[in-house]
Amino acid sequence: MGPGNGIRNSRNANVAAQAALAAEAQGKFWELHDAMFQNQRALTPAELEKYAQQAGLDMARFKRAMESKEHAAAVERDLKLGESVAVQGTPTMFINGKRVDNPTDFAQVARLIEAALEEAKSPG
Repeated sequence: MGPGNGIRNSRNANVAAQAALAAEAQGKFWELHDAMFQNQRALTPAELEKYAQQAGLDMARFKRAMESKEHAAAVERDLKLGESVAVQGTPTMFINGKRVDNPTDFAQVARLIEAALEEAKSPG
């Protein structure tokens, strides 16, 4: 099972995404991200609070954001955008609006980026 696929379409995925945005608002996105990534099967609200505390977040601020669902609308917008372009899981990558077939293949991604850069240099 790939990253993210185990929690896709679950209530915990939505709550975890909101938690990530709450952490980002405190400048601690990567700290919380790493804890969530290592514990993909344990993302209940109580577990997310534990990871947030370990990541050094201001817990009162974090809890307020989670209880008020401060970031729920942003998560919903991202979900709808992903659905509109048929994103089924992570990782998914687009370069200049074109889906990359194998976004984990560094050589392929590098070739596509180089091609996009060359295309951008070419006059109209």
